[in-house]
Amino acid sequence: MKRFLHPLTLLLLIFLTASCSRDKDPVVPAYTLSSHQGLIIQLEWTTGGSASQALYETDLDLYLDLGSTPIAASESLRQFEEVHLRDVYRDGTYDIYIGAIDVSRTTDYELNIFAPNGSTIHRFTGYFNRGEQGEVHYLRIRKQGPYYTLIDL
Repeated sequence: MKRFLHPLTLLLLIFLTASCSRDKDPVVPAYTLSSHQGLIIQLEWTTGGSASQALYETDLDLYLDLGSTPIAASESLRQFEEVHLRDVYRDGTYDIYIGAIDVSRTTDYELNIFAPNGSTIHRFTGYFNRGEQGEVHYLRIRKQGPYYTLIDL
């Protein structure tokens, strides 16, 4: 009986050690978001005065592309810009571009990314100097199912 007890005790210890170990949550990078409703990307800016003054003095646009294919664009003249990365869009790497169309004063901008009906998840900031024009390839978002990984460029 004594010989049988030793292997049984060893087996019991192995079982208890394995069953009491912590469950490991998947490691999620800091810039990976989870949303079953997609993401909203908003671009707002200021030139130092009111919102209406900023809209009058600067025209910025916002673009969402998948590779070389345009997916969404917001090119409003007199309102801030917003595009949606919808949950039904296919998985892949999406690019966010900010277009400086007309910048008559130094302009500070915020690029806000959040889930619908949610608070801001991430905020990126930058600026354009007076007279600057062109597009800035600002951010990449890798979509994999309900997971969105933000890649700061």
